Amino acid sequence: MELKPKDEHILTALLSCGSIAEAEKISGVSRTTIYNRLADETFKAEYDRRRSLVLNEACNSLQATLTKAVDTIRGIMEDTDTAPQVRLNASALILQNCLKYTEQADIISRIEELEKSMNN
Repeated sequence: MELKPKDEHILTALLSCGSIAEAEKISGVSRTTIYNRLADETFKAEYDRRRSLVLNEACNSLQATLTKAVDTIRGIMEDTDTAPQVRLNASALILQNCLKYTEQADIISRIEELEKSMNN
């Protein structure tokens, strides 16, 4: 993809900011220009590709700490010297997140099965 000279500044600003208004300040490019670039299919595809890479990297980083987080919560839950309410809160946190994870893993598994059956 061939980017216009200001596109790299716009992409960097969009990926590092929470809003187009902030991206405008950082990139030095007008809000109108940013919206116009986002309306361009090629630019938008590159923005989406880069945003996906950033999101995947962040998810991988979070996943790398998941076991440690669970171990910490489990340690609090099992520590008899910890106040009962804190232990109860830790238990509830594990149950809530386990349920969410189980549901999501089941949905992903079902989607994968459907995709396989559609490809056959």
